[in-house]
Amino acid sequence: MQEMGVRKVIGAGRKQLVWQLVGEALFPALLATMFALLCTVLTLPVLNQLTNREVGIDFLQQHNLFPLFALLGIGAGLLASIYPAVQMTRQNSALEYITENGSSRYRLRNVLVVLQFAITIPLMVASLVIHKQ
Repeated sequence: MQEMGVRKVIGAGRKQLVWQLVGEALFPALLATMFALLCTVLTLPVLNQLTNREVGIDFLQQHNLFPLFALLGIGAGLLASIYPAVQMTRQNSALEYITENGSSRYRLRNVLVVLQFAITIPLMVASLVIHKQ
């Protein structure tokens, strides 16, 4: 958030800030897509052994898969970054962000996150206990 404030003071426009944030989110999305593709290729033999079937992806025969995966990564990056980028650049100043940070809306969000973890952890432990029995 500090970087946004500095860029605004220097004179960066809202559109420029949004595109910067979107661009910063696209790189991890593309990396995650490539990592998922690599994991899929590496785990296909294990899947084939477990299911006694032959499932495969032949990238040399199907050239249209690479652009499809690239578009998937770009789409995921755009979907994940547009709304936060617009919301972050909508703030008028860092002072406005600081005064809103202590409001009840943020406290409710924090309580809900803690509650979610408090429910999830016992459920995971119960699942592991049931699985071991």
